[in-house]
Amino acid sequence: MGNIDKAIELLYMSPKTEIESRTYCSILQLSAELKSLQDGKKVHSFICSSGISIDSVLGSKLVFMYVTCGDLREGRLIFDKIRNEKVFLWNLMMNGYAKIGDFKESVYLFREMLDFGVEVNSHTVSCILKCFAALGSVKEGKWVHGFLLKLGFGSYNAVINSLIAFYLKIRRVDVARKLFDELSDRDVISWNSMISGYVANGFSEKGVELFKKMLYLGVDVDLATMVSILQACANCGDVSLGRAVHGSGVKASLHLKTTFCNTLLDMYAKCGVLDGAIRVFDLMGVANALVDMYVKCGVPVLARLLFDMIPSKDLISWTVMIAGYGMHGFGNNAITTFNEMRQAGQTRGIDTGNSQFYVCAANS
Repeated sequence: MGNIDKAIELLYMSPKTEIESRTYCSILQLSAELKSLQDGKKVHSFICSSGISIDSVLGSKLVFMYVTCGDLREGRLIFDKIRNEKVFLWNLMMNGYAKIGDFKESVYLFREMLDFGVEVNSHTVSCILKCFAALGSVKEGKWVHGFLLKLGFGSYNAVINSLIAFYLKIRRVDVARKLFDELSDRDVISWNSMISGYVANGFSEKGVELFKKMLYLGVDVDLATMVSILQACANCGDVSLGRAVHGSGVKASLHLKTTFCNTLLDMYAKCGVLDGAIRVFDLMGVANALVDMYVKCGVPVLARLLFDMIPSKDLISWTVMIAGYGMHGFGNNAITTFNEMRQAGQTRGIDTGNSQFYVCAANS
């Protein structure tokens, strides 16, 4: 019933010699589902104090709990002790390292996996291709391509989608498109990968063409599709299509998604349609955060545009903008904005006697 507190309470009340391995596994599974590392550690400690041998089954569940709860280090210690032929466990560890950006360790485990004689599956291939793409390992990625074809994974959508993403990442758009065209049963991920790949590689017009083909064939679009095509519209200056995507997004309630609104705002701003940008901005509310985002992304011009749209600027709004100018070397703009803040009466608690000092402090 999901009551982990009661389950652990009963665990401590029970004679240690009478508890079956599957009972521990059940509580560890629940700890993982609830992402309760603390409870999972309690169970692990109880197992150790009971003198129970951690076999392959129990060890696998412990690894699953630790990795799912974010303690990759502890999960790896147990994994190294109980390595077995279960591909799920190897995939779990590889994906765990990939999620934290340690792609080299994922690749190391993949090679160990092959040496160990573990039979890979489509999930293994998908993960390792993402790692090779992130590392820019072109030769190794091509080897995996040939390897998976020999294994008969050429008809797996997930695998081909990963291959498409790999080739797009290494800027081999032609190879990616060939794989896409040869894929008989394309899903929305296939279309999204190809469209976003075109946009990322400077072929926004081709992305728009593929999007129109997607609509013509009646393929259902999702948030990722809309975000990619809005980026393409921004790059191409196609505000007409951008407005159409905006309308479709509102009908699908995507305007409630921050990612969609941010991209929509960016599209209108880059296309010079300020009234559209203002309308989107007014509906969003999350203003200071947006200004801060553009500042940190190194686009102070757009940050200032959004800043000027804020009807009631608070101290945080002014501070973010001033600090942003200072961060990117626009000292004069920072001082001017600071003086504007003083005139607006937003300087309570701040020593206004030395604006240059304040700008330097914000910059540091």
